[in-house]
Amino acid sequence: GGPTWHKSETFTLPANTSQVIPFGDIERSPDGVLSCTGYAWHAGKHNDVYLLRSCDDGHTWPEAVLLGAEDYNETTLLYLGDGHWLAAARTLRDQHLDLFASADDGQSWTGRGPLTLPRQHPAHLLRLADKRILLTYGIRNRGLYGVGARLSADQGQSWGPPIVLVDLEEASDGGYPTSVQVADGTIVTAYYANRVRAHQRYH
Repeated sequence: GGPTWHKSETFTLPANTSQVIPFGDIERSPDGVLSCTGYAWHAGKHNDVYLLRSCDDGHTWPEAVLLGAEDYNETTLLYLGDGHWLAAARTLRDQHLDLFASADDGQSWTGRGPLTLPRQHPAHLLRLADKRILLTYGIRNRGLYGVGARLSADQGQSWGPPIVLVDLEEASDGGYPTSVQVADGTIVTAYYANRVRAHQRYH
């Protein structure tokens, strides 16, 4: 339940990789399978991102499915039900977000195109109580560092216009949001910044 922890050495690396860097939430589907993403860093030349699976509550991770090749790293998952998944993946080259979808429980993935402009990353996906999907992401454009959001009411088929949730003012580093919705419907989003006018240090 969390009071004690041990380190597992049973992670299985995908073929032709020496390391995988995990990112984002671990999702549990109704059958109890745990899913997360990890990306393989190939000397800065290209990144491949994988869907990683565990059927024994995280003790072993024998399954790795290629989700996006060549240009993808930090990727967040969202389980929609009935074998349907969404993934928002950060690109390596211009650092925008691309959306991927799976209809066969993560065994294959289809790209749905960009979610953000360049230098707007990485993503977090949250299913809200009213069934809409909330995308939050960092904004790292010259003249605006902050946190952005978009909403989808149709399972990620289409998205509303971008919303600026937070302007980080003087920051030159920040973002990486994560959101939760509490019982009264309030959405709480956590992020970080290296400085704002009221606080000149990382927070």
